[in-house]
Parts: sequence; structure tokens; C-alpha cells
Amino acid sequence: MGRAVIETLDEPAVIDCLEREGVAFERFGDLLHITTDTPDALVQRLVAACNPSRLSVRNATLEDVFLRLTGRGLKD
Repeated sequence: MGRAVIETLDEPAVIDCLEREGVAFERFGDLLHITTDTPDALVQRLVAACNPSRLSVRNATLEDVFLRLTGRGLKD
């Protein structure tokens, strides 16, 4: 598990761009999660290539690990 999670909206154009750029992502509801050890560099790359309407970066949490392993949140 990386140290940061980049979140962006689940938009077809962004998904196409991520796939074209070879960036792995996971869908959770209306969000896409991208786990990375290099968030600054990846954010710059995604903004330049994908032009997402929304993008946020946060530290990975234990809930992110749980989501990755089970596909559902702790409160589900």
C-alpha cells in the first residue's frame, strides 16, 4: 500500500486517460482511488494529461487498506 491516495471523480474521460497513461486505479462509489508513493509527481502528470474536474490528495488510512482488501467500507 502506498503512502498517499489521489481521489478523482469517476468520469469516462478521466478513466480513459488513466488507462492510456498506465495508471492503476480502483473505483469506490463515484470516486476513483489511485494509490501512490509519489503523489506530487503523479498529480502533476494527471493534471497535465487528464484535466480532471476534481482531484484531491490525502494520506492513506487503514480504511483504504480495508477497502482494497474487501471492496467495501468499514461502515458497510
